[in-house]
Amino acid sequence: MISPFCAMVSVCFLLAILPLSLAASNQLGCSLNFGDDFRYTVVNNLNIYRQIVANGTAPNKCGSLPAAKNMYKLFYNCDLESKAYAYTSSCGSSSVPSNSMNYKTMSSAPWTGTAASNILTIFQTHLNAIVTNGAPANVAFSGNSALSGWNSYITGTKTAVGCAVNQSCTYSNPSFPYMMVAACVFDTPAASTGNPSYEVGTKCAADSDCTTYLGSTCDTTTGLCQYQFVDSGTNTSCPGSTAGWTDALRNLMRTANLNDHSNVSNPESATHAAAAANTAQQTAGKPGK
Repeated sequence: MISPFCAMVSVCFLLAILPLSLAASNQLGCSLNFGDDFRYTVVNNLNIYRQIVANGTAPNKCGSLPAAKNMYKLFYNCDLESKAYAYTSSCGSSSVPSNSMNYKTMSSAPWTGTAASNILTIFQTHLNAIVTNGAPANVAFSGNSALSGWNSYITGTKTAVGCAVNQSCTYSNPSFPYMMVAACVFDTPAASTGNPSYEVGTKCAADSDCTTYLGSTCDTTTGLCQYQFVDSGTNTSCPGSTAGWTDALRNLMRTANLNDHSNVSNPESATHAAAAANTAQQTAGKPGK
C-alpha cells in the first residue's frame, strides 16, 4: 500500500524546448505546419522521461519508480501527427483515433506562447500525476483516470508518436470561453487496467536485452531499446507473395532461425522462431515502420 505521508517531488525536468531556428524547418517531412521545434520537443522530452524511468530514477509518490527493461525509444511519426491534428482541429469534437491517444483540454485566457511550450505544459500535468497518485511495485495500471496520461506516455512497447495542439478553440460557456486542445497519438495502445505499464527490470546494456521486437538494438547511452525500421516495399525474393513479408523481414527471420539452431541447449529456443514470425508480422503492420 502506498503511504499517504510520502513526500512528493514534482517532475520538473521537461525543459528542453529546441532552438527557434527549427521553428519553420521541416526536416522530418511532415505536411502540417507545426515546425520541427515542436516535433523534436515532443519526442526528445518524452524520451528523456522514458530514459529516467528505465534508469530507475523517476519520482514515484514514495521514492522512485522501478527501473524498466524493454523500454523503447520513441520516434516521431507524421501519420500519427495527422491523426492527432484531426482531433485537435475539431476542438475535440471528432472521434478519438483507435491507436492510442492522450488528449487534454485546458481552459484559460487566450492561449499564447508556442505550440512547443504549451505541449510541455500538458506533459508536465500528465507526468506529475504519478507523483500525486503513485504506482505499485509491479507498476500495474489501476485504471485511475488521473493516471491515464502517464500510463500512455510510459507504456514500454510504444515506438512512435505524433502530436498536435490547437490553441484557438472557443466555447459558448462564459466561464471557460477559451480552450487549448492537445493530443498525442501513439503506434500501439497503452497498458490496459491490471497490466503493468512497462516491464520492470534492468535497462538494456546490449542488443540481446531488447526482446519485444525482432532485430531491436540497445542505445547503451540511454538504456532505451530501439525498434529497427525495415523496408516495407521491397519484395524480390518472393514477388508473388502478398502476405506483407518483405526481403528485410525474411532476413530477420533467417537470422532468428540461425540463432535458434546455434543455441539448441536453451530450453526456450523452441519458441524463438514462432515468436520471431509473430513479431515480424506485427512490425510489418505498425504505422510508419
